[in-house]
Amino acid sequence: MVSKFGTKFENVSKLFDHAAHNGSNYLNGHCFVSVMLCVPVWNGDKVSYLSVPLGYRMWQKKKSKLELAASMIRQVMPEFHSKDYVIILCDIWYTKQNLVSIVDEYPNLDLICSARIDSVMYDLAPARTGHRGRPAKHGKRLSVLGLAIPGTSTPY
Repeated sequence: MVSKFGTKFENVSKLFDHAAHNGSNYLNGHCFVSVMLCVPVWNGDKVSYLSVPLGYRMWQKKKSKLELAASMIRQVMPEFHSKDYVIILCDIWYTKQNLVSIVDEYPNLDLICSARIDSVMYDLAPARTGHRGRPAKHGKRLSVLGLAIPGTSTPY
């Protein structure tokens, strides 16, 4: 978010800033959505990441920020078709259907993100059974409880 003073400029909107500590959580300004390419590079004896901006778009309330981010990822993915692994790394706010579903569109695309504690994840929806009635909307509900940490017998 880029705060602005006044309202007499193009595409100004009233934005909620959860981190503001100025007496009001709202500000006038612009909100930008960005897509960055992070490349690991050696820096002495440790790995650091070089961030290269691939695109910025100003959010204008025509589409949601998640739809805007998904369209930006669709725009850059053809450039990475020859790469084995492309990973979207995002924070908890982006773990919604509009962005998460884009992973199914590209075989080399994966997602690493936090999940809210009240989020529900399902296995793939089952195929039609041939029985009467509406088909199942979701597959089996997934849970991390009781799963073992990879390489150990200790549950999460």
